[in-house]
Amino acid sequence: MPDGEIVAERRAHIRASKSILITYSILVSAPEIDNAITRKEKRTAKSFNLSIGGIGFIADENLSPEQVIKITFELQGKEQPIKTYAEVRWSKQDNKINKYKTGIEFMVIKEEDKNLIQALIK
Repeated sequence: MPDGEIVAERRAHIRASKSILITYSILVSAPEIDNAITRKEKRTAKSFNLSIGGIGFIADENLSPEQVIKITFELQGKEQPIKTYAEVRWSKQDNKINKYKTGIEFMVIKEEDKNLIQALIK
């Protein structure tokens, strides 16, 4: 990097390394979230980071950017699991583990869940 070059941080939210079990279903179509059709098979994955804006996780399959998923995960300090919708932002194969590292952005998340995530990553 040349002297004096400024590099902008692309992430909008601070992330923390967190390994949590998530369950997700791929939405076949989602013109309106309320009327979205969900594939019945649920998949499980482990996260590698978490922020109030999204989750990074290891998937067995390559998910396409802009694909919408329904996601469920549990966090310490909350009795009920967090259930929300998210958009795939990126997915890239990791040849070392023969799986896909995937980043998703929450489309909507309750304020109380945001606050819990914020407290966990500090």
